[in-house]
Amino acid sequence: MFPISKLFWVAAEPDNFFLLALCLGVVMLLRGRGAGLWLVAASTGFFLAALVLPLDDWLMIPLENRFAARDAAAGPVDGVIVLGGGLEPGLSAARGQYVVGDAASRLVYLQLLARAHPGAKLVFTGGSGDLFDQEHREAPFVRSLARDLGLDADRMIFEEASRNTAENALFSKELAKPVAGEHWLLVTSAYHMPRSVGVFRAAGWDVLAFPVGYRTDGRAGLSLLSSFAEKLRSLDVAWHEWVGLAAYRALGKTNELFPGPTTR
Repeated sequence: MFPISKLFWVAAEPDNFFLLALCLGVVMLLRGRGAGLWLVAASTGFFLAALVLPLDDWLMIPLENRFAARDAAAGPVDGVIVLGGGLEPGLSAARGQYVVGDAASRLVYLQLLARAHPGAKLVFTGGSGDLFDQEHREAPFVRSLARDLGLDADRMIFEEASRNTAENALFSKELAKPVAGEHWLLVTSAYHMPRSVGVFRAAGWDVLAFPVGYRTDGRAGLSLLSSFAEKLRSLDVAWHEWVGLAAYRALGKTNELFPGPTTR
């Protein structure tokens, strides 16, 4: 399913999908096919709506608000799991330095939580999510980064075989061997938390959500001065999560369509 999901998403991203539809519509019009006008109109309408309306916020905010933020110092905490995605392994290898991305907050809170809970077990799970580059994996770079930042990497477990969120849960559980009743914090981006909690629960690991890296302030409003490229990127990210939630539920990787907080 890994290569299928990667190839599917190339066309399923809203901006790619409607750009392809726009190009197809233009070609059809040039060939004298009137149906092309509908494709051009629909695609243009989408891009105008994405520019004027907060489509990205409407999709993103429910994801980010599903789990409340936590105080890093609050306990008890027996362990911390940090999902990969904060560091770009391919670029880091090519440039010879640490290159972080949009999810760098995950690495920031790895450091903060490690210091706030010195007795907690620490797990970083992240291999390579690149379809073609499986040589450069994130966990080895994060191990080196942790040491350079003064964190005792020897107290950490690094899982580097996973390629997606479902494998994060399965592979890290095999290494960490959590015990029933322990309090484990799961650290990932707020928009990614519902799907992440769902797969960890389905794997038999009852984690506590520690969302980070918010992309919105929780309010949706018109933002004509915002970068159109950034709005499309945010829309892609949110749409990816909603599609991922549906796909993971259909494939049995989660037990809930939209996982939420429990009373624990």
